[in-house]
Amino acid sequence: MIVYLDLVIISTIIVNFAFIKLISVIFMEKLNAIKVICGLICCVLSLLLFILPIEIYNLRYFVGIIIGIISFSYYDIKNFIIKITTFYLLNLSFIGTLVVFNIHNVLIMLIALLFIIVLYIVESYKNKMNKYYKVIMNNQILTAILDTGNEAYYKNTPVVFINMKYFNDSFNEVGKLTIYNVSTIDIINIYSGPLLTIKNKEIEVYYSFSNTLRYDLILHNEIGGIM
Repeated sequence: MIVYLDLVIISTIIVNFAFIKLISVIFMEKLNAIKVICGLICCVLSLLLFILPIEIYNLRYFVGIIIGIISFSYYDIKNFIIKITTFYLLNLSFIGTLVVFNIHNVLIMLIALLFIIVLYIVESYKNKMNKYYKVIMNNQILTAILDTGNEAYYKNTPVVFINMKYFNDSFNEVGKLTIYNVSTIDIINIYSGPLLTIKNKEIEVYYSFSNTLRYDLILHNEIGGIM
């Protein structure tokens, strides 16, 4: 069997990027380009395991975990473990499918490319369906998105999620809140802070910070009724 090294490398990069992108879409997170590039470099370097002695070759079973650790942003241990596990299982399932059906590199690339294109179309469609607002906080104009699925309250006051880059001395930690998601239970820190001004209305909220948001703010469902 003839192995074309360039096709193997290209297909490895495309397939692994497709899986990383899929997981980022599922978790609604923005990818860190540098971390993803480092993860893909690790993918390519892992191909060297196929030409090394069998004892070292067995390390391939840990490559998916290492790539996941490198590629995904860490902000919550449970979500981080779920993302790495999902990536690892996707890799194992995909490799198993290739072996069973004897799929070759060119077809792998075409399937992965189509998959990535579909992901970007879905993501673009979701962005068009979302409602964006200009919000004023601390005399700064922020871009916010209304998330109808955000129903988190702290002391009967809506909780909004804000990008970590806006953290400053005007915020004070006041407690913690347990958030129940579909597959996880997260405990987040809650902060008091300045009022939000939306369409000339001042709104009192609590804040939870995240460094993985695609937007400046994710608003509470209740705020949609106010606007």
